[in-house]
Amino acid sequence: MSLISKILRGTKDILPEKTEEWRRVKDILYKIFLDGGYQEIITPTIEGTGLFKRDKDDTSDIVQKEMYSFIDKGNRDISLKPEGTASVVRSVVETGLINNSLPLKLFYFTQCFRYEKPQQGRYREFYQFGAELFGSESFLAEVDIIYYIDKFFKKLELENIHLEINSIGCDECRPIYTNLLKEYIEKKDNFCVTCKTRCETNPLRSFDCKNPICKEVLNKAPSINNHICESCKNHDKDLKQALDGLNISYISNSKIVRGLDYYNKTVFEFTSREIGAQGAICGGGRYDKLVSEIGGKQTPAVGFGIGFERLIMIIEHQNKQAKLAEKVDIYIANIEKSTFETTIKIFKKLDDDGFKVLFDIMGRSLKSQFKYADKICAKKVLIIGEQEMEKGIFLLKNMETSIQEEFIINDFLEGKTII
Repeated sequence: MSLISKILRGTKDILPEKTEEWRRVKDILYKIFLDGGYQEIITPTIEGTGLFKRDKDDTSDIVQKEMYSFIDKGNRDISLKPEGTASVVRSVVETGLINNSLPLKLFYFTQCFRYEKPQQGRYREFYQFGAELFGSESFLAEVDIIYYIDKFFKKLELENIHLEINSIGCDECRPIYTNLLKEYIEKKDNFCVTCKTRCETNPLRSFDCKNPICKEVLNKAPSINNHICESCKNHDKDLKQALDGLNISYISNSKIVRGLDYYNKTVFEFTSREIGAQGAICGGGRYDKLVSEIGGKQTPAVGFGIGFERLIMIIEHQNKQAKLAEKVDIYIANIEKSTFETTIKIFKKLDDDGFKVLFDIMGRSLKSQFKYADKICAKKVLIIGEQEMEKGIFLLKNMETSIQEEFIINDFLEGKTII
């Protein structure tokens, strides 16, 4: 009998062996950002399409080509959210959270949806971890966000992760540069159709083009770094000096513009060459006008998003998952009917004492149970059969050293003996 339906292209089942790894990585992220003063926020999977399609001149691929949008039964234009930031901004404005004392520091873990060509580490349904910091115009807001991302990657001991930073200017200086870039592009004949279209609305987005011919021509284009105003230059300089002081390495890359149109001043990416040509794992920057565009009062903000599938891919590629492994402390083997009552008491005592403890429920042979204990990375195996019960003891074998110890059952249950 064949399946009545198979998984859709661009989606993926996350099986138990992977969800354990996901949870461990999420736990590290949550702890780092909670310790950094960030609080978790959860927003709906569906939003009004207007939240993302705010401007008919928005040149981002997400808005133009990749959104899952539909008219629902209430005749409302609905979209599955393609990214997390806009939903968080909508929430803090609508609920009034933005009016609380600032800075407001939030993080999220959410599902997102984009109708793009599935490729290595990129899916049409994907997961994103992100954080947003509202209320500060200072470069220290970027420092705060970047510090905790860098701390996370270092905690995982990931190698060859590079922070790349750029300044794309502000409302004062960017229009001058975009006009200059537009003139440069219009004089060239070998740009693709997409770049020529972007040239009319947001020439900066041409730097996102993956066409090798366009990339080569743009390598000779005027650099935005030579055309930003003094205020933006000082902001960028202060940020980089602070990163130097924190021993956070970075690369200045004038070609980074990010894929969303709401950024200003600082944009950044954490990249890796181990996951193909599109190597961004994490990207973000400053967006000082998005809150007011969505309907709130003018509020400066900085944020980022990490593509979780791409992150897991790098962890596995670098064989780092073993370092994250959360081993079972004790596996109880050889449970028999005659020893069951005592074994359950021992299990409960171990569990109450804070051990991660499991027991056999399959009725396997003792040999098979030891193989299973090894498979689940159990540190120790506790053995209590009829012979042990007659002596009033249980055995505890260290799986790494093979050293086996005896413990008196009653002494352990009464708290006189500590394992």
